[in-house]
Amino acid sequence: MSKIVVTSGTGFIGSHIAQACAKAGNEVVIIDNLDEYYSPTLKKRI
Repeated sequence: MSKIVVTSGTGFIGSHIAQACAKAGNEVVIIDNLDEYYSPTLKKRI
């Protein structure tokens, strides 16, 4: 098991990468900017 950091992990591509890494048994840390420009509600549901 590896620890993987995914930046922009609540976006479309980043969230899919994070999910795939987690399913492969890795520990995933997501870093993202929950700026008001994009709906924080959408990003927090990931």
